[in-house]
Formats: sequence, structure tokens, C-alpha cells
Amino acid sequence: MHSFDDVIEIAAPVEMVYQYIFAADQWPRLLPHVVNVTLQTDAQGEQLLAMQTRVNDQIVETRSVRRCTPYQEITFSQITMPPWMNVHEGVWLFRSSDTGTQLQVCHTVEVNEGRLDQIFGAPRTLPEAYAIVSAALARNSRTTMLAVKEMAEHSHIQ
Repeated sequence: MHSFDDVIEIAAPVEMVYQYIFAADQWPRLLPHVVNVTLQTDAQGEQLLAMQTRVNDQIVETRSVRRCTPYQEITFSQITMPPWMNVHEGVWLFRSSDTGTQLQVCHTVEVNEGRLDQIFGAPRTLPEAYAIVSAALARNSRTTMLAVKEMAEHSHIQ
């Protein structure tokens, strides 16, 4: 397994930043790598998120369970993932800071060693596979974080 994270500072209230990540059903109109989303939320803040995303020249379909603690964290665990992954889970963390909000995302991924041939970029070794998959996940997370930063910092709803 491989874990990695990314963090960004956003000059907006934690409640606003949280809402952009919580409202994943809005992502197709806000994020270029998200093609389609179906989101169900229950009264306890648990979400079932079905999503189609662009990864390089492929459309990848996933389903995740997300547990949401308002203005603090959103954990996610993929229950349906691409065949080249055995595990993909993580957490979005929201912390108030002196300048607004610190947004952090943490990923843990396990590549399916028997399916390396199905990974874009055709890695020959497991370390190459982890590098490719991690880079794609990090790129999409970073795109999401930068879009949230842009929207939150330029919103008139603060």
C-alpha cells in the first residue's frame, strides 16, 4: 500500500470550503475531470457517491462511501474501483486557520499486482504502477483543491 497527501490554504471560512467538497453532486459542472456524479446522502451524513472521472484518456467509474463530519472531515472508501486497484480510501480534512481554511486530502491506495497491464502508461513493475496511479489521483485531487480555492475565495457569499 502507498499513502500520500496534499494540503492547500484557502482564504475562506471552513464552512464554505467544506460545502464544496460535501456537495459532490455539483462537481461535474465545476471540475473538468468529473464526467458524472450520483450522490445520495442520509440523515447521519453518510453519502454514497457514484462517479465517472477522466483519467488520462480513460473514463473510470467508481463508487465510494463517504462519512461526513461537518466542517471537520469527510472520509471516503471506494467500494467499486478500477480493476487495477484493490484499495482506495482516504480523508478530506478541514481546519480553520488564521487566514481561512487549511484543506488537506490524504489517500491510501493498493495496486492490484495482477492487473498492471490495465493501468494507463503500461507500468512494468509495481513501483512504476504506484507512481502512475498515485500521480493520477494526486492530479485530480489537486485540481479539485484549486477549483475549491478559486470558487471560495471569489465567492460573494462569505
